[in-house]
Amino acid sequence: MKVFYRRRLRPLVPWVSAGVVVLLLVSLYLLTDALHNSTRYESLYVWLLGFNVVGVLFLLMVVAANLWRLVQSLRAHVPGARLTMRFLGAFVALSLAPVAIVFYFSLDFIQRGIDSWFDVQIEQALGDALELSRTSLDVRMRESLRVTTRISGQLADTDAERAALDLDTLRRETEATEMTLFGSGNMIVASASDDTRGILPARPSEAMLMHVRQGNDYIGLEPAQDDRLMIRVVTPVRTYGLHSETWLLQALFPLDPRIASLAGSVQEGFAQYRELIYLRHGLKQNFGLALGLALLLSALTAVWLAFVAARRLSAPIRELALGTRAVAQGDYTLRLPVQRNDDLGLLVRSFNTMTARIAESTEETFRLKEEADAQRDYLETVLQHLSSGVLTLDQYARVRHVNAAAASMLGVPLEELRQASLQGLCLTYAHFAPLCEALHAWMAHDGAVELGEEVHLFSEAGRRILMLRGAPLAHDPRSQEEGGLVLVMDDITAIIQGQRDAAWSEVARRLAHEIKNPLTPIQLSAERLRRKLGPVLDEDHGRVLE
Repeated sequence: MKVFYRRRLRPLVPWVSAGVVVLLLVSLYLLTDALHNSTRYESLYVWLLGFNVVGVLFLLMVVAANLWRLVQSLRAHVPGARLTMRFLGAFVALSLAPVAIVFYFSLDFIQRGIDSWFDVQIEQALGDALELSRTSLDVRMRESLRVTTRISGQLADTDAERAALDLDTLRRETEATEMTLFGSGNMIVASASDDTRGILPARPSEAMLMHVRQGNDYIGLEPAQDDRLMIRVVTPVRTYGLHSETWLLQALFPLDPRIASLAGSVQEGFAQYRELIYLRHGLKQNFGLALGLALLLSALTAVWLAFVAARRLSAPIRELALGTRAVAQGDYTLRLPVQRNDDLGLLVRSFNTMTARIAESTEETFRLKEEADAQRDYLETVLQHLSSGVLTLDQYARVRHVNAAAASMLGVPLEELRQASLQGLCLTYAHFAPLCEALHAWMAHDGAVELGEEVHLFSEAGRRILMLRGAPLAHDPRSQEEGGLVLVMDDITAIIQGQRDAAWSEVARRLAHEIKNPLTPIQLSAERLRRKLGPVLDEDHGRVLE
């Protein structure tokens, strides 16, 4: 299950979280819009609020999961975890501090702004404006009733034929849009209108007619065409004459559109103000709730993005830490993936270049070490099988290398010669005195010339004649050791003894020959006489001497 989550579900979490954040922003916008226009989203307000709460809880779970993973990484000492923690703290501090400040001042501004809507003076002004509009309308309506009553008095002694002619003149004088006389049975006696398109005049309702026939006047404000208002006045006309019947006079007066608009605006504003007064506490709570959800959404989104940014920034550092650990353990083949083109990517590329060069240097060093070991083994093998003795001394006259032939010639065990000092050997072994004198005399000249000297050693094994040849060693700049001396010694005891034996053998051979052959001295004497007397003898005597 964990493997399935890591491989399949974990890569989808960032995309799902981003989608939830976008949906929460849209839902929060609709929620705030519903506060301004409650009739538009009244049915969806609870659903929007619930969706925002669920979305915030989801983001809270995502942040908690990321925080738990970070804590686990810190406990496991995962490379880069501490750096991620520092990045996260810095990002959260930089993002939450401004959001908290904006939230505080926004909430205070909203509270004060809502309270400022309900000023007593504003309420009194709105009430006065409404009363003024009503008074203006009442004045206009009473004036219309007065004019209509006056006209009904003028029509009282007029018959039907005369009334039809006078009605249009009276309409024009009073600026009415329509005047109509209704007789018994609500039959139209006469009518005059400024609208030539209309065939029949506007008839009053039965309730109006019944109210007027009871001896009362009717006046009302009614809507007309084109969203305008009109004043309807219905009053009785008591005729005096032959017919003696009661007519009804209906007059329609237009209302100034500006007066109607202003009156409607004042009434609508006052109604909304009364509604706001009723919803004052609820508005504060709803706006505070919306602002709190916006704060939580901003804070959780900022924390989540801080986790994402911190991981992206610390990922190269974490990889570098793992690579450094691998290099410290001797793995120079590791190559880190380069996924960025910024300074961190340049650092990763530089690390890969460094490890590649270290790998090449390590391989070259290993190869040279193998060659040096092979040469050293070869040299040791050669030295051990040389008949000549080889001895090297450092700058402090300590033995660094020695072969078995040198130990045999010096009459000292090989193990004692290794890492021994020349001074110690001279003090320990008395027969080393000639050798030490020769070496000290040579070293006194700082090894300026090569050593070539014959040394006689008298040990328990007998006398040995050694031929010493030495030269100074040059300083190696790759090592910390100074130069020293190298001595090559040959045991020429047998050679000298053989030369002496050969010389004595030749002397003995010649003596024996002389003893066995006596004519030789006689011949030698004759030759000596001829050499001395030859120049002074004459020819005859010379022939005799020959």
